[in-house]
Amino acid sequence: PGSLPKEVEDAEEKILVFQDWDIPTARNIARKAGDAAFASSLEMIQGGEDVGQRFVTINGMYQPTLTVVQGVWQRWRILYAGWQDLPLKFNMEMNEAGCEFQLLAKDGIFITDYPRAITGAIPVPPGGRADFMVRCSNVGIAKFSALTRDTLTVTSQKNDIALVAVRDSLTDVSQNGTALVDAQVLGLTAWTPPSYPDYLQSVMQVSPTDGCTCPFELKGYDDTSRINGETYRSGNHFQHTTYLGAVVQRELVGIREHSYHQHIYPFQLVEGFLESEYFKYGDWHDTLIDEDGAYKSGVTTWVVRYRTTDIAGKMMVHCHNTMHADQGMMTKEYVRDLKSGASCECGISGAIAGPGLVDDIDKVTVVGGRKEEHNGDSGTKEELDEKDASASSYYGAMITSCIVAIVSFLLAY
Repeated sequence: PGSLPKEVEDAEEKILVFQDWDIPTARNIARKAGDAAFASSLEMIQGGEDVGQRFVTINGMYQPTLTVVQGVWQRWRILYAGWQDLPLKFNMEMNEAGCEFQLLAKDGIFITDYPRAITGAIPVPPGGRADFMVRCSNVGIAKFSALTRDTLTVTSQKNDIALVAVRDSLTDVSQNGTALVDAQVLGLTAWTPPSYPDYLQSVMQVSPTDGCTCPFELKGYDDTSRINGETYRSGNHFQHTTYLGAVVQRELVGIREHSYHQHIYPFQLVEGFLESEYFKYGDWHDTLIDEDGAYKSGVTTWVVRYRTTDIAGKMMVHCHNTMHADQGMMTKEYVRDLKSGASCECGISGAIAGPGLVDDIDKVTVVGGRKEEHNGDSGTKEELDEKDASASSYYGAMITSCIVAIVSFLLAY
């Protein structure tokens, strides 16, 4: 507050929580899990057979209508509670109302080139958030789809008072010698946040700390879902380590097919892909998928970078597809509570020890499932890859956590 442009601070906010529903798949999961309560609740959902009971809701509503005032900016805060490896692809199918979208923030972090016009389908990754300034300049309706399904209708109503204010503003801009077309198209003040916290200081031109460039390959489906060739192992089992104060680089493979989600520290997009309206170098994210994106010639990885500044301990990374994560497409890193005399380690795929550990890394906490039994490190790879919880346990826990997160998000605003 106090640092945002006036039109952003004054704008009415609309919180839009998008949820992707696949009832047949959910029923199948419930059957496999023997979860009678979940299966029974799904039977209460009626209709939608003509679209295979695959649909999208907004704030729990099916194909709602949103009424806006012509020519007045609103701030739309989108949360995509996605559980499959599919970007939202929020798209204007018909735009009689003349609606426009100007990107303000992604995953809770303001972009540096606001306002950024987004004219095509908006590819918010599953688990991602995005803030837009939205204005509809005409009287009429606009129809939107998400995940290629009809999702939202916007009705823009005439407002003579607002139109007079906009007209006078454009006249003043024109008389001051500024191109009228710019004001008509954007109508917003260019703005960059006056400061960012330490963990969001740009690392675009900062080399990664020696030894802190590590790969993450997301590959496989169903029971072949792997990160760096492994399924998840609980307890003292980590893929990489770093330490406080390091500039960390991760080289991501497979994020056309899988969504990469990183806890604790957001990451900056620094290399490896061709920019689009939505994905640009220097942007910050904590979840990422680019189904329609293109790699640079001869490159097969997206490169992201971040600073580990002040939070030490375990850091989870995983595919945001619930079923893939349930099958083991998740892993842990560890950030040591050290600022000197430390180094990074890549590809450990095992136990860690030494200084800078801030919690009990051997403790295993199981919620709604069963503890895995590996009998030490003996046994075949297939035995070591055995999953430690049923699909339903994880799926049920994820649904509960998503509901809690959505309610908390709504209450916060």
